[in-house]
Amino acid sequence: MENDKPPLAKLPEAWRTTAIGLKRSADIIWEKWFAIFSRLEGGKTAKATPQEVGDVYLLLPSFLLLAGLALENALKGLLISNDPSIVDFKVKWDIGSGGHDLGTLIKSIGLSPTSDEKEFLDALTQAVLWSGRYPVPKHHGNESDIGIPLGPFFGNVDITSVVSRMSELKNAFDSLYSQVLKRYPSK
Repeated sequence: MENDKPPLAKLPEAWRTTAIGLKRSADIIWEKWFAIFSRLEGGKTAKATPQEVGDVYLLLPSFLLLAGLALENALKGLLISNDPSIVDFKVKWDIGSGGHDLGTLIKSIGLSPTSDEKEFLDALTQAVLWSGRYPVPKHHGNESDIGIPLGPFFGNVDITSVVSRMSELKNAFDSLYSQVLKRYPSK
């Protein structure tokens, strides 16, 4: 019968599938954002169109939000695969910041992130909590800055350093995300 189906909240594969879609969307935004920076050749050429200049500023928070949500969904699905009783038909997480604290979620599955991974997890957590969605923190206790340099519009930023650092952080994120998906039970 239709009512005998488990609620979607209890299906790890539903969480995993959502995570994959969010990660793919984040990667598409990353490719666009990174291509703009890379084409600037370390600040030696400024052939960005006005739209691209806006994109450099506007796309990063969306990338961070989608990447954070992708990792969050992957982690929650993995937790559910290990213990389906942690959710019922309503999804309510009693894990740091309502289940949005990615550092806490990562630790709850037994991973110990590197310092680069921790730095990016903090930025992703801030993006999920507020900076990817709102112009200001939702609560006074939230950080007012995501802690990652966003680009040349902040003055004399070394573009090569920004591209290099963001690449390192993206690689750290990709590694964590991959480690989480590998922990899912085989079908």
